[in-house]
Amino acid sequence: MQITISIDDKLYDVIQRLARRQDASPTDVIARYVAGIGETEACPRSPVGLFADEAGLMDAIVQDAMQSRERDPLRTP
Repeated sequence: MQITISIDDKLYDVIQRLARRQDASPTDVIARYVAGIGETEACPRSPVGLFADEAGLMDAIVQDAMQSRERDPLRTP
């Protein structure tokens, strides 16, 4: 079966780069990626999956953690 898709130049460049690194065709790179999508589904009880609909909350948590790291370094200079 054959399908035709439209992609932007940036994505095309990424696919071409991956194809060169893997010594494969762009079609093979895309096929491997698509085949792997089903294998990497998140566990329903995964902590990351629990926040799938809470992007703003996750941003706030990460921002707080990064500010804490800047304010209270793990090592003294």
